Order: sequence, then structure tokens, then C-alpha cells
Amino acid sequence: MMLTEPLFTVLALGTLVILTSAMRVGRLTPLAAVAVAAFVSLATTLRISGVVLIPTVAVVAFVVGHGPWGTAVLRAAVLSATSSLGVIAIASRNVMLGAAPLGDRPTGGQSVVRVLAQGVRTLGRYIVPVEMKTTLINAVTVSLGTVLVGLIVWSLAHIVRSRESVALPVALFTALWWSLLVYSGSTTVLDSLDDRLTAPVFAATAVVIALGLRRGVRAQGRWMPKTMRAMSVVLVVTSIFGGLVASSRFSMIAAREGIGFNDVHATRSALALSLAALPPDTRIASNDPFRAYWLARRSGIELVDPGSLPVDGTYLVWFTEVGGQRSDVATFEPGRSLTPVLSDGQGTLIRIG
Repeated sequence: MMLTEPLFTVLALGTLVILTSAMRVGRLTPLAAVAVAAFVSLATTLRISGVVLIPTVAVVAFVVGHGPWGTAVLRAAVLSATSSLGVIAIASRNVMLGAAPLGDRPTGGQSVVRVLAQGVRTLGRYIVPVEMKTTLINAVTVSLGTVLVGLIVWSLAHIVRSRESVALPVALFTALWWSLLVYSGSTTVLDSLDDRLTAPVFAATAVVIALGLRRGVRAQGRWMPKTMRAMSVVLVVTSIFGGLVASSRFSMIAAREGIGFNDVHATRSALALSLAALPPDTRIASNDPFRAYWLARRSGIELVDPGSLPVDGTYLVWFTEVGGQRSDVATFEPGRSLTPVLSDGQGTLIRIG
């Protein structure tokens, strides 16, 4: 999964470059249209959140070029349909396998306020990427993140008011991506809103802020450029220094201990060793199948609904925290026999029946 994200980001940015160029010259050539459809279709097979590119493509296809309304609508409909081929392929495969069209994801999620707070901290860490959990660092990170959120909203508003058509694809993609992250985080069990989820929109967000500041500087008077230049220098120097420190520390830790689910603490934990010792034909379910896959190193792990547990003989890997939320074992299906096998800091291995 992690290996698909750089490719997805390249495809998304490539799409935005083509759409922006089309807005600049006032037409979308057949070759550009084919490239956009191919890029978006492939991108959505890598990350379903890439669906936000489809309405972006539709809007650009509608407004670019000349001709009557009917032609513009037809152009937008055709390009949207061809750009949706990746989503259609994935949805069809999931339905054939008996899953939900866009994949199974447990509902619940976090409050909108909590999701927004995670986004603010993530944005702040782009400027101060230092892994020191002190009160001062946290306060600075949150403050800078709040400033960036304000700049994003302010810049989007300036782009809309200025009717700068060239910026339309980037602004629309940025607004839709951030909106989707907040919606998904508040309605489903989603990973915390960290830099992995915001990375695809980072470049677009930076462009939006730059365009908004340019428009704002022109509108507010001559004193603004010097102030903005000074602020930019401070932010750039701080980001570079903090980034060097954080990158060096991350590289040393990753080389020594591994990364994420593949670090030594997870792969050598009691839970991982117990899963590895189960017979190959053992049925396994979990409230986080992706994480359980990395521990067990076996496919076919089911996503479990605690209110309707799998058949007896299934081993249940129940993690104590999923998507930044604590999991409550009291919500298990009543009347079922549950035998705890072991428990560690990650979660509990339970035998059903």
C-alpha cells in the first residue's frame, strides 16, 4: 500500500498540470484528454480518494474551450466517464468478491473537531517537523498549523473572488481533497489525519497558498510584500532546519528498528509471534485487517463486525486502538464464547468458540 502512494501523487499532480495547461491555452486537446483519463483511472485504482479528481476534470472540461452549452456538457460527461474507468473496475471486482463496491470500512469515525485538530497538527509539522513532544513544540506546531489553515481558506477565497481560471484545477482539487479527508475521518474508521494522507495534496496546497498570497499582496498595498517576504524567509529556514533534523533522526531510527507495522517492536511482539505460530489454514479476523496482515504475514484476514462475529474456531485479532480511537471489547456479540489467548500492548488474540 505504501509503495502505491508516490505513484498516486505523481499521477494526481500530472493530471493537475495538464488541466492547468488546458485552462491557460483555453482548450483541451484530444491527446491531453486521453492522458487525463488514463492518469485519473490509474490513480483511482491506487487510492480510492482519487475520485476527487473526477469532478475536477468534469469542471475543467466544461469551462475550457468554446462552443454551445450542449457541447460543453457532452465534453465533460465523456471525459468524466472515461476518467471513471478505474473506479468502475475496482468497484466491479469488489462486488464480484462479495464486498462493498468501494471496499469494506467500519463506520463510526471521530468527531469533526478531532479530525480538524489532527489536520492542524499535521500542517504545523510541515513547518516544524521536530519529534520532540514538549508543551512548547506542541504549542508552536498547533499555532503554525492554525495559521496555515487560515491561509488555505483565505487563499481559496481570493482565488474564487479573483476568478483566476488558471488556478481553478488546483484550487478545486485542494478544496475537495481536504473536505474528503474531514468527511471520511468523521464518518468512518480512518487512519489519523497524518502526513501520509495529506502528502498527495501538499504541493497543490502550497500552490493555492502562493496564489492567494500573490492576489492578497496586490490588493492590500505596498507594505505587504516586505512583510510576506520576511515571513517566507523565516518559514523556509525553519522548515529546512527542522526537516534536516527530523529526517536524520528518522533515517537512523528506521535503519535500526524498521518502519511502521514492519518495525522490530511489532514483528517481534508476542501477538505477532503467536499469529505466526497458528496453522496455515487457521481462519483469522480483525478490526484492522491491514495491520493484522503485517503481523501474521498471511492474506485472507477478514474485517470483523463486533456485533456479528465469525464462526467458531476463528481467531480474532482485536487491536486496542484503530484510527486513533480506542476499541471497546464490550461491544462484542453477546452469547458467544470468547477465549483470550494472549494480550500485549497492541491488542488481544481471542479464540471464538
